Amino acid sequence: DVMVSGSLYGRQKKSYHTAGEVDNNSENYLGIMGNSADANTAFSKHRHQFIAPYGGRLKSIAIRSAAGDAGNALNVKFYTSNGSDAKTGGTSITKGISVASANQTYVQPVEDFEISEGNVCALSIQRASTNPGMTNITLVIEYDVLN
Repeated sequence: DVMVSGSLYGRQKKSYHTAGEVDNNSENYLGIMGNSADANTAFSKHRHQFIAPYGGRLKSIAIRSAAGDAGNALNVKFYTSNGSDAKTGGTSITKGISVASANQTYVQPVEDFEISEGNVCALSIQRASTNPGMTNITLVIEYDVLN
């Protein structure tokens, strides 16, 4: 017989995908793991949030849209908080990603943006000028898993 005791520690990368029609200049909250019907949902409805199962960090954001906007950036904002919702009492990071051409994927690495276990997280996008139409976003989060 063999007996082993101790802890298992590792890192797990998880991707979250969302898509929505970004049809106005305001901050559009997109449903994580949602669909286009979740786009432009009022923040108070909380349908776009998820809870981080472990602590970790946001690693990258990939974006692809139906229309390009030359040199103008789409502002992608990721929120995390231990408050009652992702915007209350937390932190956020905004990445301006230039989507020069339609139907092409652009990836923006993210460094040192920490997420705590149990935090509520949310995502928004705001266009600069041209309507990007249907916009797809994938977030890559690297979790620290300790068992």
